[in-house]
Amino acid sequence: MKLPQQTYPIYEVKLVGQKDPIKFRPFTVREEKLLLMAASAGEIDTIVNSLKQIINNCVIGDFDVDNMPMIDLEVIFCHLRARSVGEVSQQVYKCKNELPDQSVIDTKKTCGMLIQVPINYLQIPIINLDTEKHIKLTDEIGVKMKFPTYSLIQRLTKLKEDDDLELIIAAGCLDLIYDKDAIYKASDCTEDELVLFLQGLMGDKYQKIKEFVDKIPQSKLVVEKDCPKCGFHHTFTLEGLEDFFA
Repeated sequence: MKLPQQTYPIYEVKLVGQKDPIKFRPFTVREEKLLLMAASAGEIDTIVNSLKQIINNCVIGDFDVDNMPMIDLEVIFCHLRARSVGEVSQQVYKCKNELPDQSVIDTKKTCGMLIQVPINYLQIPIINLDTEKHIKLTDEIGVKMKFPTYSLIQRLTKLKEDDDLELIIAAGCLDLIYDKDAIYKASDCTEDELVLFLQGLMGDKYQKIKEFVDKIPQSKLVVEKDCPKCGFHHTFTLEGLEDFFA
């Protein structure tokens, strides 16, 4: 029996890594269950893999998730969540202010009052969008950087104990390397070759690349709220996919 097919509203969102906005539909019960499973697992690789599947399901048209900057993954998730469940979510935190314990002399206890913090998923700021991608290392050698992608995050979930996390992230953010004779695409090099290139830099030159990695764009929301019980002033900071996924 052929059952009725539902139609869905179509929305647009402008991403950091694409010139034109993408179109998407809200997620359905199928995708919502994937999100709930990922949230209960609480592991970043499970969250990212689930989001990849949901994005592939909900984005209309061809879209290369593997080479998508992680900041765009955050943006898409926030808009998907807003259009599918609601723009505003109430996240709950416990007040950690320490108060004198009236029952025991010279001791303190945590207030513990539950504080509701409203999060509007369509109004989450993105910081560090103006980070400079072109870095001159010497008079003849320079690099062009790129923001870390979904495929780099996947790579980081498979690190070995003796892998150098900092160098692997820096290598994954290289887009082009150039000198006076040629331009070399990082995608044509192996990870080992890129790491060796970075290891061969003088410390002050490598620091320029590290500064880029330290200032990659991310979603960041700062909310100030007073505890309704003890009045303690809290500053809640939510950064990146894991915080907004909660």
